[in-house]
Amino acid sequence: MSYPSSTLYPGANTFPGGDANGPPTPQPDGLLQWNRIEDRQIETGIDRGVLYLNNGVTVPWNGLTSVEEDGGEEAVVYYVDGRPFLHFPKPKEYKGVLKAYTYPDEFSSLIGELEITDGMYLNSQIGDSFGLSYRTRVFDAISGEDAAYKIHVIYNASVVPSSKTYDTIGSEVNPLEFSWPIQAVPVNVDGYRPTAHITIDTRHMDATRIAALETLLYGTVDAPATMPDAQAIFDLLNFGDTIVITDNGNGTWTAEGSYHNVYLTSYYTFQIDNVNAVDNLDETYDISSTP
Repeated sequence: MSYPSSTLYPGANTFPGGDANGPPTPQPDGLLQWNRIEDRQIETGIDRGVLYLNNGVTVPWNGLTSVEEDGGEEAVVYYVDGRPFLHFPKPKEYKGVLKAYTYPDEFSSLIGELEITDGMYLNSQIGDSFGLSYRTRVFDAISGEDAAYKIHVIYNASVVPSSKTYDTIGSEVNPLEFSWPIQAVPVNVDGYRPTAHITIDTRHMDATRIAALETLLYGTVDAPATMPDAQAIFDLLNFGDTIVITDNGNGTWTAEGSYHNVYLTSYYTFQIDNVNAVDNLDETYDISSTP
């Protein structure tokens, strides 16, 4: 079916900030605007911690209070004639600190505390590596705490031995907050430098793909939670050339897909990349969904 090319109405997930009635209003080229209400966002909070053991056991981490991510090493500076000539930043390797008021029993063996019989633990044992996922929340001025979130996935993490301090009980009970430095071994993603930490920003994703990823990470009634490798997550989330064209039945149609493939180029024009399209040479086009 042919429609004039000016009748594109993106769906709710086509553009960040769009809705079912159309895309967000673009700004005139070259004009900067500050303090737009849709741009007022903050990142805060951590929830949904999940621990993934190498033996396939997956458990929620209810007492996780924070994850501090190390900023990486300083840049290497090269000098010529006694002056800085080149600053070359070293690639960041994942290091961090986990903090928690409590932790799952399964985490004990990972920090070198092995239960050898009911209730009896041996310290100074060799801990295994593990996987970890958690969410950080994104608030904005429109939707508040329900605006969005980021899912963080950490691969091949190992706990670095650390100290613990137990204080006497005084007039107030102050809970002990455990702290464990961790390091992680990177994994491969085709075409990119290996990494041990990936972040999934739900502000830039289709809801069905978020649901598919969370089904893997958190499990269902019929399927246990698992930690997919980084390449599998990339393959799941990557839209590639997938675009869905829907006839709205009122002389308009909707194009849905990655915002890299379907986007406005100015106030009056749009562009769709990688779609199945035939130019009829009469200012109309035949377009169809791409598998």
